[in-house]
Amino acid sequence: MHHNEIWVQRKRNAAIRRGCRTSFLGCKFEGDEEPLRLKYGMSQEHSSRYAICGGAVPIRDMGVKSVVAVVVVSGLKQRGDRGVIVNVIKENWERGDSE
Repeated sequence: MHHNEIWVQRKRNAAIRRGCRTSFLGCKFEGDEEPLRLKYGMSQEHSSRYAICGGAVPIRDMGVKSVVAVVVVSGLKQRGDRGVIVNVIKENWERGDSE
């Protein structure tokens, strides 16, 4: 598996599991995955399936309790990955249902 594919998978897993954007998790745990692992009682192997750096944003739909999708970008620096997502969501939100 390609390096960025692994990052995409890990970011996606974290966004789905915690239900929030990975940049939030990165800030909350100060970029250190060890406190996250300890807080949730995960083994080293299990915690390696999650990444808490910016680049994944969960998508929710009103009336649906859980996450319905996750937008993930990998390959840039964390802020760049997150910035791409924010821009795409903003552009599509502004277009609304016109398409």
